[in-house]
Amino acid sequence: MNPVRRYMALGLLVSAGLLAQGCTSTVSKGISDDGKQASEVIFPDAAKSHVKEGTLPALEHFHKVRPGISKDQLYAMFGVPHFSEGIAGVREWDYVFQLQGSKDKEPTQCQFKIIFDKNNKGQSFYWSPKDCAQKVGM
Repeated sequence: MNPVRRYMALGLLVSAGLLAQGCTSTVSKGISDDGKQASEVIFPDAAKSHVKEGTLPALEHFHKVRPGISKDQLYAMFGVPHFSEGIAGVREWDYVFQLQGSKDKEPTQCQFKIIFDKNNKGQSFYWSPKDCAQKVGM
């Protein structure tokens, strides 16, 4: 390979690496390596969700959500995260759900956040508003 092409290839590789690094994102602040703590849990603006009205998840799936759950298992139950979380090194996923408790006349829009450890296992689970957890029995 001639030297000019080699430098171009190296430049492209470095650029791609920086771009991918820019695609890794956390919204929350101070996430611990074990994924069990965050100094500030921040939910993204629901209006920026890819699924504007939210999805209607099967409520029985939430009984399977426990610390140590894998991204693949969460993906199988809830689908792709609803925001632009990034590609590599993603430590949190966010969803917008429409949930209806047995006493509710209308569904409530709820946001669900999963924070992962360094091994991509879900460790912490948060709701906004907080009372949405009761609608799914968490």
